[in-house]
Amino acid sequence: MRHILYCMVIVVSVWPVLTAVRFDDPCEVFTVGVQNETTDLFANRSCGNGSVYWAYPRGSIRVHFISMDSEIFSICFSDWLIGSVLTFFDASTGKEHNMPHLGEKGHSEICTMPHQKEVVVRLQAPETLVYVAAVLYQTKRECS
Repeated sequence: MRHILYCMVIVVSVWPVLTAVRFDDPCEVFTVGVQNETTDLFANRSCGNGSVYWAYPRGSIRVHFISMDSEIFSICFSDWLIGSVLTFFDASTGKEHNMPHLGEKGHSEICTMPHQKEVVVRLQAPETLVYVAAVLYQTKRECS
């Protein structure tokens, strides 16, 4: 009986997190885990905004945002589900550049530098285990 009750408590406690994930949303970049390596993920090219949802974040992920044409654009992130635990790097040029930390010093939104064709952002998981980290992203096109 204890085992059944324990399982019910776990399911009930994670239900709000599980229902927040839109598994059928083409604009959501979703991954689970990742250990001691960097995993490359690709955002849907037709999405101007969406989310990056990382269950049990470990190690780091590199998210690629590729333009459908050769326009100049940047990607901006805001917190959704404790995304402030992640560290962001703009890796678009091949050399990583630190981005401000979400939530620190009034940074409710952080953006990459503008790039042409592709923006690459590396997200580093915290050292401590968290169950989920998720951020919202938005494409900002530069005026020509």
